[in-house]
Amino acid sequence: MLESPLNWQSLHVVYRIETYSALDASAPPALQIIELWLRQPAEFKIHTRASETQPETLLLSDGKTILDNDGNRSELPAEVLAPYTPPTLPADSVRPHPLVRLLGAPVMDLVFPTGLAQRAGEYRVTGQETLAGRPVVVVEWGEAPGTLTDRLWVDAQSGIVLRRQNYAKDDSLTPLTDVQATLFAVDREIPQGLFDLPSTPEPVETDAQTSATGVVAVSLPEVLNVRSGPGVDYTVLVTVQSGAELPMIGRRAANDWFKVVAEGKEGWVSALYVEVRGELDDVPVMNY
Repeated sequence: MLESPLNWQSLHVVYRIETYSALDASAPPALQIIELWLRQPAEFKIHTRASETQPETLLLSDGKTILDNDGNRSELPAEVLAPYTPPTLPADSVRPHPLVRLLGAPVMDLVFPTGLAQRAGEYRVTGQETLAGRPVVVVEWGEAPGTLTDRLWVDAQSGIVLRRQNYAKDDSLTPLTDVQATLFAVDREIPQGLFDLPSTPEPVETDAQTSATGVVAVSLPEVLNVRSGPGVDYTVLVTVQSGAELPMIGRRAANDWFKVVAEGKEGWVSALYVEVRGELDDVPVMNY
């Protein structure tokens, strides 16, 4: 685990996170799904959603610049881009991987478990299993000998943690959180352009509300994302509820994405999730 980042170069993994109520053991767990692609040192794409029906968030890096879900761009710090050298044990303090410090996502310390490996306490190997099609070593950790705070399923080849059960108390019989990889592929070919940042559109000096065509796109799902460009990789500008009528001001030639006005902002919605009311031919074709 300490040297895990040295054992792989690229990764595609989906984690399912279940969080249980500490007050009501009978309550169903809260669910979160995180899908991430990584190519070291600092190219990544991270999709997060709380359920299948709720809008996702996106964090994207081309290795130099980060684009967050609000459309903000920032340069990656130098320490993230520098070659990583695992610390020597024992150490006076825990030094996690730079991407863990930068992103703080719930699963980053599983992907880069160097910080977990530096914890004081007792690690115990308790077995071997197969998880997500990979051989794993089952490890238990507790601050005091014989106690259980974390149970980890560690990929035998890469050192990445594929599952983690965290127990809030040493005497607890059930975990507070259960994080498990449902898809895991290491050092597979990354699709070309996956980490490319969308270009920044030039500002348009128009009154969006008065430039509509008379055609509207009516939202079908419970929550619909309005994005900055015609594709799921573009940032979400606003979300609208089912039944919202969005004036259409443009469309792609393939009629797969429509440019609309939502809450005073111009953005794009997928044709799969709207009903068009009006003559689509009246809407101009736009090349984004």
